[in-house]
Amino acid sequence: MNDTLKFYNINALKYASDMGMPDENLNHFTKYLKSGAKVLELGTGSGADAEIMLANGFDVLPTDGSEELAAIATERLGRQVQIMQFNELEFDSAFDGVYACASLTHAERNLLPDIVIRINKALLGGGVVWASFKLGEAEGYDKFGRYYNYLTPEELISVWRRNGAWSEVNMNEWLGSGYDGVETKWAAITAFR
Repeated sequence: MNDTLKFYNINALKYASDMGMPDENLNHFTKYLKSGAKVLELGTGSGADAEIMLANGFDVLPTDGSEELAAIATERLGRQVQIMQFNELEFDSAFDGVYACASLTHAERNLLPDIVIRINKALLGGGVVWASFKLGEAEGYDKFGRYYNYLTPEELISVWRRNGAWSEVNMNEWLGSGYDGVETKWAAITAFR
């Protein structure tokens, strides 16, 4: 098990209680979805965003690589969270949307192109993906030992545009923080198949 998953398994209860609120950017994804849309969530964490999407009538398949977080989110959501790592994504034209809030930022840089291709394949024609990342100059670890790919904006948008048959790829940036409380530059990719 890598150090990032180890952190989330060991600290699942504290992480889930501290990060139990839905992400303020969720509507940047859901505004593109039709009523009842089928959504794949990569890295559900505490299940907060999936809970909101389910309450709004979306058909959500929540996933997480951490067994402990998946158990917490399963209890919260009243539906099974699938334990899955990003490179295990094997769906074909199955979802209207893929949502990955602050999760793919943990994917190893060298694996990210293949993961983007897998996400593209998992989407139906016209489907949308929204994925947020911490920006930076080089991959590294935070004070908790969690791995981040820390891409520049140019690298991030290039990875998405070069991997998968996208009709459109957009990016927006903002300042925010995460579990570590450190002010961070973030970016989100919104891409359409």
